[in-house]
Amino acid sequence: MVRNALDRLGAVPDLREDDAPRPSLAAAAAAVVHVPSAPPGGALRIELLRAPETIAEAWRHLERHGDGPCFARLDWTTRWIAHEAARGGEPAVVAGYRGDRLAFVWPLVVRRHRGVRVAGWLAGAHSNVNLGLYAEGAMARLGVADVRAALDRVARDARVDAFVLERQPFAWEGVANPLVLALSSVRGPSDGYVCRLEHGFDHLLAARKGASKRKRMRYRERGFDAAGGWRFGVAEDANEAAFLLDTFFEQKAQRFARLGIPDSFSACGVRATYHGLIGAAAGAFELVHLTVGDRIRAVAGQMRHGSRLSVLFLSFADDDLARYSPGEALVYRLIERAAATGARAVDFGLGEARFKASWCEDVVPMAVSTYAATTKGRIFVAGSLAWSDAKRRVKQSPRLFAAYKQIRRITAAGRPPVAGETDDDLPAEDAPARPVRPPAP
Repeated sequence: MVRNALDRLGAVPDLREDDAPRPSLAAAAAAVVHVPSAPPGGALRIELLRAPETIAEAWRHLERHGDGPCFARLDWTTRWIAHEAARGGEPAVVAGYRGDRLAFVWPLVVRRHRGVRVAGWLAGAHSNVNLGLYAEGAMARLGVADVRAALDRVARDARVDAFVLERQPFAWEGVANPLVLALSSVRGPSDGYVCRLEHGFDHLLAARKGASKRKRMRYRERGFDAAGGWRFGVAEDANEAAFLLDTFFEQKAQRFARLGIPDSFSACGVRATYHGLIGAAAGAFELVHLTVGDRIRAVAGQMRHGSRLSVLFLSFADDDLARYSPGEALVYRLIERAAATGARAVDFGLGEARFKASWCEDVVPMAVSTYAATTKGRIFVAGSLAWSDAKRRVKQSPRLFAAYKQIRRITAAGRPPVAGETDDDLPAEDAPARPVRPPAP
């Protein structure tokens, strides 16, 4: 039953030149132990919210006791709603009830694309994993008819032409994603990467070439010691967090400029939105850093939700110490600290990178799901899927992606290509699809 449900999504052939393929939809099927079925006990009632604070108490209850990623937290949602609303986006937070009980929330926003009203997940590319939040057991009970009825209601009340729902896992903690199964869904351009810590940091190291990792870490730390000593730390107050966040923005902007990549963090209002998370996220949003000498050499932003730590972004100083890979040194200490503080998983989000393949056992296939409510919507969906497929094909072909990067660097303002540069700190949409082994069934 599970395999048939996922097979109908249509596995897309890989264009690899080696024998280590990207995980197919079969990998998603292997992770699913339950497929949503018709719910018992009462019809689904849908409310469309413009201000999610009106159900803050029930939403917080879902955060504490339900299922879903940090990108559906109330503090994250309210900050990005303010950002979208200031730029013409219309919040469309979907709240589903069974009786008087809040069963799920889907934080959506409606944006206008050349006259077409398109609903998608809030925060766009800044949200790595999109699912919503579900009460315990609610995701497994949400059927196909429920999902489509909910979106029909949103389409009517918010005048939506099309839904394009990106960066969605096919399953979450063993339960199939009801949105992926109910809608027209295809494999997305990038996979997600999760590092498992159920058995602790030492167990992870032993399973992931720990002797080699420790040796490389000692080499890096000797280099850092020679440059004035090093320190791994966590922002201790709002002022330090704001300083680290500004350092990240500066490092990332320089890196993007060198690689010819548009800086998504410099878009109007994005930096202020992240600054607004400091303090507002009830301690869940953290900034960590690696300092060598008197300079911050690497910065990461992360959010803790339940037993899962999600890394939102990572940067490093592209200077004379870059040869010691301060970004990878920060990742080592970040994972070590996560294990020590009780995290059972570290989610590095979408986009293939060397350090992710090195640390992460779980490669998580992601889906793009679409649903057209009007004729204009059907035309838009067709174009959106064609663009997504083109990106996937380029990223899966080493030859095409190398050509794309070369063109991007040549046309970048600043300088010609630099030999030996890697893309290990790039965001999902710009990271190459390096070969990795799929997780064992």
